[in-house]
Amino acid sequence: MPRDLDEAYAVQAGVRMLYADVRGRIAGWKLALTSQVMQTLMNVERPLIGAVFEATIYRGPARIRAADFVHLGIECELAFRIARDLPASGVPYTREIVARCIASAAPAFELVDDRGAVDYIKCGALQMTAENTWNAGLVLGPEISNWQQIDLSRLRGSMRFAGMPDSSGWGRDILGHPLDALTWIANELPKRGAHLKAGDWVSTGSMVPTKHIASGQDAQFSIERLGTVSITVT
Repeated sequence: MPRDLDEAYAVQAGVRMLYADVRGRIAGWKLALTSQVMQTLMNVERPLIGAVFEATIYRGPARIRAADFVHLGIECELAFRIARDLPASGVPYTREIVARCIASAAPAFELVDDRGAVDYIKCGALQMTAENTWNAGLVLGPEISNWQQIDLSRLRGSMRFAGMPDSSGWGRDILGHPLDALTWIANELPKRGAHLKAGDWVSTGSMVPTKHIASGQDAQFSIERLGTVSITVT
C-alpha cells in the first residue's frame, strides 16, 4: 500500500506506462470523488485524478463487451473537451480563464473497473489513486459548443438503468460547480507532472453513485439541455 498520496500518484504513473501499450496515449483525465455522495461512498474527503486513454474513449450509443472487464461499473458525468493547453507556467488558473479554454461539453458515462473490490471504504484514496482511480474508459454523448449559455450548476442529470427508478443529481453536486472541478484539476495536474492539453477530455465526477452493469443490460444518462448518452453491455 502506498504510504501517502504522493507515493500513490507515483505508482499510478507506472501503471499508466503499462496501460499505454494497449490503451494508447493519454487523451484526457478523470476526476474522481467530486460529489458528496461519492466521497461518502469511498470515505474520502478530496477529489482524485486518473488518466483516460485514447483507445478507451467511445462515442455513444456504445456497445461494450463485459468480457473486457473484471467488474464493470458506470458513473454519470459532465465532460469537457479542452480547446487549448493549460501549461504549468500559467498556474494558478481562475475559473474564468479555464472557461475560455473549453471547446465543448457533453454528457458522459465513465467506465470504471474496481476489479471486484468488496469494501470501497477499505480500499480508500491511496489504493484507488495507485490503480489510476479505476478508470476503464469514457463514453461520450453529443458535444455542445454553446454551453456558455447554460448555468451548469443548475443542470439536472438523470440515469435510467436496468429497469430501476431514475437516479439523479445536479451540476452543483460536482464541487459546487463543474467549472470549479475543472479549475481544480487544471491547477492540480502540474503538481503531478502533467497539464491539460488541447483536445483532452476531462470528466468531472459522478453526479450519482456508481452502478455496476453486466452483460445484457443497458443504461441512459441525460443532462438537461445537453442531451443523452447511452450504453449497452454485451
